[in-house]
Amino acid sequence: MSDKVLLTGISGWIAKHIAIELLNSGYEVLGTVRNKELIKTTKETLQNQNVPLDKLSFVELDLLKDEGWKEAAKDCKYIIHTASPYPMKSSRNREALVPAAKGGTLRVLNAGLEANVEKIVLTSSIAAMFKRPNRTNPYNVGENDWSDTEWSGSNDYIVSKTKAEKAAWEVMESKGV
Repeated sequence: MSDKVLLTGISGWIAKHIAIELLNSGYEVLGTVRNKELIKTTKETLQNQNVPLDKLSFVELDLLKDEGWKEAAKDCKYIIHTASPYPMKSSRNREALVPAAKGGTLRVLNAGLEANVEKIVLTSSIAAMFKRPNRTNPYNVGENDWSDTEWSGSNDYIVSKTKAEKAAWEVMESKGV
């Protein structure tokens, strides 16, 4: 197995920074995009940072669909999962982002487990931890804190990030990882 990394959501802001570090460190990177139109702009951004692109490739995958995830994870040593929907405007449907965020996370984790990758890194958000009613300020947040997804102060992004991370912990613990 080579030092190949599956980087989900490579067109996103955080993932582009990760791609720069990986490529500059000599890793082979397979980046996922939700549509092929994002490949050109992602390459341009990386080229503007003088990043070598000879070890960069792309695959179009959908967080809502099973197709392609297992094939993408095959022959990868690592997975860094940054892909998750991030709306520019909150929806009135607080569950709107959950299928892509939670389902996508589970697809990526299961593909990685099946491919026997050495390490999976999941990017989350403080949004999954700190949104609860009646919180005092200042406050500390720890590994056992979760946002209250039933609280009216939790929007679609908070609900999706909380449910995705909880599901990730559940699946990994159920596999003994």
